[in-house]
Amino acid sequence: MASIGSNRDRCEMLVPRCPCAADEATKIARLKDLICNQLPRPNRFAFQHMVRCLYEITQNEQYTKLNATTLSVVFAPNVLKNGDPNANPFDTKCYEVINAIFKEVRSLFAGAR
Repeated sequence: MASIGSNRDRCEMLVPRCPCAADEATKIARLKDLICNQLPRPNRFAFQHMVRCLYEITQNEQYTKLNATTLSVVFAPNVLKNGDPNANPFDTKCYEVINAIFKEVRSLFAGAR
């Protein structure tokens, strides 16, 4: 049986990198490409399931007290990785990416298999 540490070392992040784009339409197109075309299938399914569940939580903000921004701050460091090993995992750009995914969840995952 493998140790927890060795499994953790082999795990891939769900989303390969934070796409930074000047305009919203380009950012959404890049996100859709990353999620639908570049993620390995198991990662894509896990990511879609996680985002859809978190999206449902944001839709019940009056009860959960959790909105897209708060969930983005919590989950971004866990699902995004930056090419720079010295990068701050709590960089606002990364949680803005997850926030954009929440806002565009229906269009990003429409027809994705």
